[in-house]
Amino acid sequence: MELIGNTFVVVSNFKFVSNEPAAALIRDQATKKAQMFIKDAEIQQAAIEVAETAYQAAKDGYSVWTNSFLFKLIWNDSIEAVFYNDLWMDKGNMSDARKTAFDNSTMFKMEWELPHTIPDSTWPQMQQ
Repeated sequence: MELIGNTFVVVSNFKFVSNEPAAALIRDQATKKAQMFIKDAEIQQAAIEVAETAYQAAKDGYSVWTNSFLFKLIWNDSIEAVFYNDLWMDKGNMSDARKTAFDNSTMFKMEWELPHTIPDSTWPQMQQ
């Protein structure tokens, strides 16, 4: 059963953040800077309109940050022996006692595959 010894689980943590607050902050700061530093009224108004257009394009939806962690099932000869001798069932070998023993077993453990931790720094946008 080589496959069992190569069993992995990926656990991911997702953080969803509304785009609107950041888009509003950027628009407000751009508007403030335009009013402070651009003296020509037409150019100032154009800059404010660009800030508003950018806000309208960016405010909808959410940004998503993920962290994923890779875990590997700890599987060795002694665990395999207990599994097949005490817990294994198939159509020809059904047992309530074995099912209960499997359900209550604490021998199945996972180890964190540290080099395979995947922080995702991309910012995919999800539109509402």
